[in-house]
Amino acid sequence: MSNGPPPPYPPPALQQQKKGLPPLAWAGIGCGSIAILVLVGVAFVATKIGKGMMKSLNEHPAKAAVEAVFKDYPTLEKTAENPEQGSFTLRTKSSGKEVSPVSYEDWLHGKVMIEDASGGSVPALQGDLSKIPAWVPHYPGATGEASLLHQESPTRIHGILVADTTDTKEAISSFFAAESGKLSGVTSSGSSNTDFGGKRSLNMSFSGGKYRLQIHAYGMPGGPMTVVTIYTEEK
Repeated sequence: MSNGPPPPYPPPALQQQKKGLPPLAWAGIGCGSIAILVLVGVAFVATKIGKGMMKSLNEHPAKAAVEAVFKDYPTLEKTAENPEQGSFTLRTKSSGKEVSPVSYEDWLHGKVMIEDASGGSVPALQGDLSKIPAWVPHYPGATGEASLLHQESPTRIHGILVADTTDTKEAISSFFAAESGKLSGVTSSGSSNTDFGGKRSLNMSFSGGKYRLQIHAYGMPGGPMTVVTIYTEEK
């Protein structure tokens, strides 16, 4: 018996197509990943800003006033500063001699003494109350008023006045806003204030025409407000 033709081979099995995500799904995953990274970045920046704000709020409220006074005394510098405790080491640049520790309070009330060229002891900050121009506002009812600096040159008069008061920072703000309004051409050019845990600070500036005023007021919990007035008159 003859053999018939061999049976045909079965057709090759179709290769199973691999399943995958459509392009739109991949695009969605990519956008989601970017969004997560953005949120992580925002959270990191917010944390950094928050820590910076807390650090600033925990600092002694007189820091801005201290820095403002140092700008007018280029022969002196502060080192080893502790802004939270409100203290620093005072160094005379020419001699390298230091006074430590110096508190913000003593510095701003003119109580810090340094050694002069002859070896004697002199106030680090020196002014003259009798020479303060009549236009400079003196806070009413303040105590311990002192001049930390007074300079006169052919082009300008410049100085620093300090005093203490039991009034609130709101009352201080209102007084200087009213007094500056009496000066020709003078307007407010900025202000800021904080009150954190009883530590209060107020910073104001006024300028216009030939006059300029900077006010730095601060107070520790339960204590008075110290008002530092920096005045400038262009001739």
